[in-house]
Amino acid sequence: MRLIFSLMFAASTLLAQTSPQAPTFRLPNTVRPEHYAVELKLDPGEETFSGTVDIEIKISSPTSLIWLNGADLTVKQSSLKSAGKTLATKPVLGHEDFIGFVLDESVPAGNATLHIAYEGKVNSKSSAGIFRNKDANDWYLYTQFESIDARRAFPCFDEPS
Repeated sequence: MRLIFSLMFAASTLLAQTSPQAPTFRLPNTVRPEHYAVELKLDPGEETFSGTVDIEIKISSPTSLIWLNGADLTVKQSSLKSAGKTLATKPVLGHEDFIGFVLDESVPAGNATLHIAYEGKVNSKSSAGIFRNKDANDWYLYTQFESIDARRAFPCFDEPS
């Protein structure tokens, strides 16, 4: 019994060390967006979409973790170009509105570009993010980015500041 408890404690300690703490309300202010380039592949007849986003960012202090807003998105591939090097990032889920990008090494303060390829869901039940409606026999896609809904279309800094 003592061995089982020790193994469970060791496993939970390791899991806590490998899963970064997600923001609870707002994104940290250590990384700020400068420019976005977003490409969306949309088909009104499909319930999903795909896209890529390149976000030019300014990092205020060395970091190995970048948090963005993202909801109902699945990251397929991501990388960070910083100080002349392209580094792979590991996506991690935060709470329902956050996606983190973990680097194997710390990157310096300065300018960088975060590249993300992802998939998302087209909403058929509400008008949040990218949604669709049917008129006669045809589906139509719409967007709604009020408040905090852009995070349903692409990973971003979806906050008033």
